[in-house]
Amino acid sequence: MWDDRTEHWTRSSFLNIQDHPIPVVYWKAVYSAKQGAGWKPGEWKLIKSNYCDWKILVTRWREGTPEDFWAEFSEGGKPLGYKVILRRLAAERKATNERLHQQARDEFGAAFDTTFSYMKSGQRHVKTKASDVAKQYLLLKGIKGYDGDEGDDNDEGDNHE
Repeated sequence: MWDDRTEHWTRSSFLNIQDHPIPVVYWKAVYSAKQGAGWKPGEWKLIKSNYCDWKILVTRWREGTPEDFWAEFSEGGKPLGYKVILRRLAAERKATNERLHQQARDEFGAAFDTTFSYMKSGQRHVKTKASDVAKQYLLLKGIKGYDGDEGDDNDEGDNHE
């Protein structure tokens, strides 16, 4: 029920609007819409963390086959638990972000501080958060499909450390 663009879609969802099932991938837009007083105000804050976790799991699940996924996330023939898998994926993302951060520093050298910076209150700040640097580096390289942070749901945007 993650999205309606794959063979996994069964036209079933916990969220239905006027008898229309809404895939999870659209929940952020639905719950955080700013029209009028908003739809179910405050709900997004309650489900955001789970949404991000589900996005991370679905992304990894779809990178290969179910057999590939369980080969990686099983021990002694038993599947690992939800939270254990999420912790492993978080550690993997952190290592990848740190590697890409260093790669960006090495590649851009003296231009790093101007390339990987943002303006805040009229002051230029160099990005120090590995996930922010990694995200921008991959955008500059035209590499898509890697979401190095906890999802694309950072309400503050890329301008923070």
